[in-house]
Amino acid sequence: MNYIFYPIDRYLSSNVTYFTFEMTQQCNFRCGYCCYSGHYRGMRTHSEKDMSRNTLIGAINYVKKHAKEQSQVFLSFFGGEALLRKNEIDYTLRNLKNYFGNNIIFDLSTNGSLLSDDNVDWICSYDNLNISVSIDGCKEVHDKNRKFANGQNTYELVYENLLRFKQQRPKEYDERVKLLLTIGSLKDIELIGNSFPTFEPIIGNNKIFISHIIPNIEKKLYYRDSYEDKLLFCDTAIAHYNEGRRDIYTILLEELLDKTKYKGIIEKQKKIPLGTCLNDMYSTFISSDGLLYACEKFGVNQSIGDIWHGIDIKLAKKLSIKYSLRKSIICGDCPVIEYCNRCISDLKMTIGEMRFICQDMKENIKLSLYCKSRIISKQ
Repeated sequence: MNYIFYPIDRYLSSNVTYFTFEMTQQCNFRCGYCCYSGHYRGMRTHSEKDMSRNTLIGAINYVKKHAKEQSQVFLSFFGGEALLRKNEIDYTLRNLKNYFGNNIIFDLSTNGSLLSDDNVDWICSYDNLNISVSIDGCKEVHDKNRKFANGQNTYELVYENLLRFKQQRPKEYDERVKLLLTIGSLKDIELIGNSFPTFEPIIGNNKIFISHIIPNIEKKLYYRDSYEDKLLFCDTAIAHYNEGRRDIYTILLEELLDKTKYKGIIEKQKKIPLGTCLNDMYSTFISSDGLLYACEKFGVNQSIGDIWHGIDIKLAKKLSIKYSLRKSIICGDCPVIEYCNRCISDLKMTIGEMRFICQDMKENIKLSLYCKSRIISKQ
């Protein structure tokens, strides 16, 4: 059956529980795979732009007005490199902590290069401030992409900062630090796996998050492994899982298994209502110049309002209609649509690029089901 999708005509902006502030577009790194490198269609590039104090006050007031009542609120500080704006972050922490009390939790995204002793002490002075640190597992993988703006390698500095943080503040580190890894191929996983004993000392109690480098189809940088190589990885990861091991293979296996979590069966009907994050907005990304987006994945031309006037329903509707048309063209005959995790931010891509990403996702769904069947057969 060829599905036809149509947008849900409902746009709520007062149920938000997760906010992100783009504190700056400045960064002391120039990572090869960064979506803000200027190599990705529809995304901004690095600049000297910071969120001004007036815009920051407007963003803070927007959070107070639009946060869902009687709910835990989350606010993430984003960049660029967010720690370049430590004073403005401190101002925000004190202001919103005073307003929400214990009903707000903060997170700061950082490349880890500025985690000096003074900054770690400052972070730990707030009992509700968590840290997300990007480090790509081992020196060989990390330094391939994560460079300073002057081209120098960064792994040793970031690793040493994290190790010192954990040694000096073990309780806070284990409770608050989350590590983010970005890989380009399964070869990277093999390299990280071989050096995992070196990586283990900086692992805390929080889950490690692994993401894949975003394909740059326009420049023919696909970052794809063959299906045969993926099957070999799955067999190795399942073997590690069955042995009860906790390593980079089993961490990535868990993320692969999550791709086929039950999301409900789509009824066999011709027309399907298409809900997106714009209908019941639980998250809002506020750019350094005060523009509103559903999240940081949206392209620069996909703003849906600003902090001074709120959500522009016309802009939200326009995006929803365009996405429904795209979904009808690309996904109308998809056999695994109930597992789909693609979203409206894909509108920054061309239809051809969306089809490419879709094929890769279908392959990963197939692999996820393969892994589940192998694991179940052993039980």
